[in-house]
Amino acid sequence: MARPVVQSGYVDAIGLQAHHLDDLPAAEIQKQLDYLWEQLQIPMYITEYDVGICDDEEQLRTYQEQFPVFYNHPHVKGVTLWGYVSGKTWIECSGLIRQDGTHRPAMTWLMQYIEDNPR
Repeated sequence: MARPVVQSGYVDAIGLQAHHLDDLPAAEIQKQLDYLWEQLQIPMYITEYDVGICDDEEQLRTYQEQFPVFYNHPHVKGVTLWGYVSGKTWIECSGLIRQDGTHRPAMTWLMQYIEDNPR
C-alpha cells in the first residue's frame, strides 16, 4: 500500500509504530526492518516503541534484546519511546519511570546504552 505513494515522490520516510512487540524476537524485528527497507528504500522512524511488561527484569531483557536492533539498523533514523511514567501510559506496565521519579532498570540501561553508543 505504501509503495505507490513512496514512488510518487511525496513520501521521504516512513514511521513505524512498535507497540505490543513484547514477545517478538530481535531476529524477527531485524528481518521485518530489512524487508521494509528492501521494498521501500526510504528511511524509517520507530515512532512509538514501548514494552508493556510489569516485571522489571523481564522488561529490561526485552529492551536489551529489541532496542539495539532499532537503534543500530542503518536505515532507522530515530526511535521515539511511547510513554515514560508508570501508570500514565496507555499500555499497562510500559512506563520506564516510576511515579516517584525513580527509573525502572530498563530506563537505567537505556540511558547508559545510548551514552555508550552515540550515533
